[in-house]
Amino acid sequence: MDQSLYKLKMSVYPPLFFVIMMWLVMLYQYAFPIDLNQFGIYPRTLSGLPGIMTGPLLHGSFNHLFSNTFPLLILATAMLYFYPKMAPRNIIIIYILSGAIVWLFGRESFHIGASGIVYGLASYIFFIGVLRTPRRHFMGRAPGRCYDGRHPGHLRQGQGPSSATYF
Repeated sequence: MDQSLYKLKMSVYPPLFFVIMMWLVMLYQYAFPIDLNQFGIYPRTLSGLPGIMTGPLLHGSFNHLFSNTFPLLILATAMLYFYPKMAPRNIIIIYILSGAIVWLFGRESFHIGASGIVYGLASYIFFIGVLRTPRRHFMGRAPGRCYDGRHPGHLRQGQGPSSATYF
């Protein structure tokens, strides 16, 4: 097998596994009408801390999940492909840090979704692309083109889970 094809496959498997987990959780929630939002991040409470790990797996709707699926898959795969030594550790840091920031500063409501991770990955790729060699500068521009799922109707207002990680 061609070395670059093998590298691509090894780079896509972890993000694909995570995306499949998000979809399985959503399908479970759809099949058994239960509210899993209680497993999201609830700021500044001990009971909300586990949500840092579970919140990104939960989504408020199929639209919400769909708008995170491809950016997450593309950005995490790109990180693992282009920066294989740094990416695993940095993806974990982005995952935890995005949730911790919501836990520290979010409004008192359950926060769900992987948008904070998507924005963290996009920011990381942008800045590392700017700071690294010129041949990788295109990576710095990729996140903006990849994640245009942000439109006013996507951000929920009023009751329900928060989309604070968009900001």
